[in-house]
Amino acid sequence: MSNKQYDIIIAGGGITGSSLLYLLSKYTDIKNIALLEKNSSLGQANTNSLRNSQTLHYGDIETNYTLEKAKIVNEGASMVAKYLHRLNKNDGLFLPTQSMVLAVGEKEVNFLNNRLEQFKELFPNLKKLNREEIAKIEPKVIEGRDPKIPVCALYSKDRFTVNYGKLADQFLQDAKENTNINIDVFFNTKIESIKKQANEYKIKTNHDTYTATVVIIALGTHSLLFAKALGYGQEYSLLPVIGDYMTSTHRLLYGKVYTVQNEKLPFAAIHGDPDIANPEETRFGPTALALPLLERGSLKTLPDFIRSSGFDLDTLLSILKIHSDWDVLKFIGQNAAYNLPIYGKKYFLKTISKIIPTIKQSDLKSQKGIGGIRPQLVNKKEHKLLMGAAEIIGDNIIFNVTPSPGATACLQTAEKITKQIIKFFAGKYNFDQVTFEKDFR
Repeated sequence: MSNKQYDIIIAGGGITGSSLLYLLSKYTDIKNIALLEKNSSLGQANTNSLRNSQTLHYGDIETNYTLEKAKIVNEGASMVAKYLHRLNKNDGLFLPTQSMVLAVGEKEVNFLNNRLEQFKELFPNLKKLNREEIAKIEPKVIEGRDPKIPVCALYSKDRFTVNYGKLADQFLQDAKENTNINIDVFFNTKIESIKKQANEYKIKTNHDTYTATVVIIALGTHSLLFAKALGYGQEYSLLPVIGDYMTSTHRLLYGKVYTVQNEKLPFAAIHGDPDIANPEETRFGPTALALPLLERGSLKTLPDFIRSSGFDLDTLLSILKIHSDWDVLKFIGQNAAYNLPIYGKKYFLKTISKIIPTIKQSDLKSQKGIGGIRPQLVNKKEHKLLMGAAEIIGDNIIFNVTPSPGATACLQTAEKITKQIIKFFAGKYNFDQVTFEKDFR
């Protein structure tokens, strides 16, 4: 085995790792970077368009976001949108669309009315729609709906459906345009171990050993496993949540339609989205089912899950406390019911009928392999689910664990990690904040 030396090694070629590579190549003077990816191309796990909702989240229609959270999410989405607008070609990378959150019943209508008042300064173009206005934009949402039940929606134009796998490839292409730095990308390269030796890290893979001063672990569900192997993140357990989608046999929606969500839960309520691969189809989901696996359908990752989570007393107490909350327990029960034979599809259909009242079983088809795993962290000491992404920062190493809306926040996260990397190098390299601000804010 050879030993290859780099300033920085990025482990993971999903949207987080690829966006970081892009930022480092364009806005810093770091000269020698490697990216390690276990698959044969970028974005094949949760970044793949089949494994996520393909949504660029702004925070306007996601009603489980507070105003402060929406401000942060909106900033991240706007950065990605500016990048997309600058591209000379689309190539199926993104689809301009519209989005709305639907309120059904007096309680939800009042909730959206109050939310609009709170959020209209942040989203001045956010518009309230009545029943007739909804029908013009999304006919199936109103067709067959009981006229006695009040409905309204908050609506935004100029939104995006994004193929994040293709976006990861685009970030790599743009990064390689800088001929002043060396960028090596190693595919089919699985990390076996990471060890700290003196002032550097040695990463052993199935092919070679790589050495770097700074290491960024952006491996989704696997990040906590490597963190704990190096003594970091001991206060966390992992709750891998698998999300599934069902696809329509024909077009049912013209844009994204969300329902009012529970602000206590870090999980999205089931919604409808146009499929970027085929806008004539609509995808509904995601369901959410916690399973002890780090990769979808891979039983061999069960031992890695156990090592990541560690079934000590704090973990068990955390699980019990989380499940003792009625909203969480109800959510878990509903999503478990979706997976029951025969009854599950009917129950899922009933849930979707809140969006499309006339929907029938014949309108939907099941597709295997659609939906990914989101790495939801649990703080074992505080016995609660963490809301949003987390970076575990160590000695010249960062472990990124990114649930939804991680793809939306990819450039925002990359900026934060880049600034930390510059601190690691203590003045040896620089980040061009002025140019970055000009390009993205």
